[in-house]
Amino acid sequence: MNNQLSILQSFEKIRYIVEWLEQVYPQDIGLMEISEKAKVSSQHLNTMFHDTFGISPYSFLVQLRIREAKRILITNPELSLKEIAKKVGFNAVSHFVTTFKKREGVTPSMYRNLHQ
Repeated sequence: MNNQLSILQSFEKIRYIVEWLEQVYPQDIGLMEISEKAKVSSQHLNTMFHDTFGISPYSFLVQLRIREAKRILITNPELSLKEIAKKVGFNAVSHFVTTFKKREGVTPSMYRNLHQ
């Protein structure tokens, strides 16, 4: 019970950052921009995210991007991987494909084919 309360308290401290990230994830942002928005050091921000989610703020951002990419891959089959990568905040399609495969176990194209 205390652990759940602790996680909830940690989340309350960063909720506005999470909500902000959910709105701006397609933009070219990194740890510095996130920590500036949170008005804390990048080290403290890392600690807050690890305490709450068990991952770094940047990993959280990448998760948001991959989640949206998965949605777009299924709902917009006419879009190219390059267009999807750009829409969700990846600067290069190769980085998008590599990151997607690392996190999902399949390439974006394979994911799309599996869900058609």
